[in-house]
Amino acid sequence: MEKLKHDQVSTEMRRRLIANREGKLHPAQWRDLATEPLVMLLLLAAPAAVVLGPRLAVVFRAWWLFLLTFVVVAVVPTLLRARRYARTPIFFARLYGTGGFQRRWLFWRSPQFRSADDVTVRFSRQLAPQLPTEPGQEYLVYYLDEPSGKALLSFAPADHQDAETWLPTPRFKTRQARRRGSAPVPVERRLR
Repeated sequence: MEKLKHDQVSTEMRRRLIANREGKLHPAQWRDLATEPLVMLLLLAAPAAVVLGPRLAVVFRAWWLFLLTFVVVAVVPTLLRARRYARTPIFFARLYGTGGFQRRWLFWRSPQFRSADDVTVRFSRQLAPQLPTEPGQEYLVYYLDEPSGKALLSFAPADHQDAETWLPTPRFKTRQARRRGSAPVPVERRLR
């Protein structure tokens, strides 16, 4: 009996790949993108509450003012971002792992890839679970192209036994064209 090799593509990555191949965001990706500014808001609100806490006790009588402020500062921007990302096109590319050494303690860094024409592709954000990349190995990569940089959604080795099930579907093209407001484009887009 042959011993099964450990599968490096996690269950969570598989879920994200299946959602992304349809041209959709996985609910966890969509939630992370929509609520991203709330983290900074909470980081700023905690020291403000400590400094202004005693003075705010007097204002607590006007609870409706706090509720209105919360809605304006937190809920409205989150809903606007959720709507924006619900309409953002997802892109697909076949990229190759770089030869850079990745350390486990540099977990916040997104993996770097290069395109077939040897252009380095960097991702400013990573919404995919960690997966070690091998230099020169081909990967199936789904990403968002935003003004602030590319956001890595999901990726997997192209030579994986399940790779065929992670390739873009025909609905991917139509959904991408509808979100871009244009005619259908080639699935694999040339990266700059």
